Amino acid sequence: MPDKFIKKFEVSHREQLDEQTIHHNLLEMATPMSYLLNNESLGGNAGEVEIEGKPYSCAAANGYADVVTGKIVAFGNFQDVPEIIRSRNQAFVFRVALDLEVVEGKPSGRGFFKIVGFYEKEFFSQNARGILEESIKLWNEKHK
Repeated sequence: MPDKFIKKFEVSHREQLDEQTIHHNLLEMATPMSYLLNNESLGGNAGEVEIEGKPYSCAAANGYADVVTGKIVAFGNFQDVPEIIRSRNQAFVFRVALDLEVVEGKPSGRGFFKIVGFYEKEFFSQNARGILEESIKLWNEKHK
């Protein structure tokens, strides 16, 4: 088999795996992350962020992802995540802005609408960090 074919196959296979991982991450961000954020206190240690001149409260979403692939394995506070998940994966935090705007007595805000920070407890591989950053980018685009 020619080397070009093998390399092309490896690249397309890697891209397919990356797409699957990003899709998986977006599902994790849509449900478990959103559930966690909706049950967190706002404005505590996550503070506020200014976006386009307007202040927004933030909440922190603690998560765990595979250090090599960037696949999100769990969201939750340390005490709520099984030790086996914590020991086999890397901890991270997403800082997420919350829009609670009310117009004429009715909620008109977007809820949790933008991930404004990504913090690693230790370092992810370059590939894993890229997958997580792409997942954040796509999540933010969807929640404008």
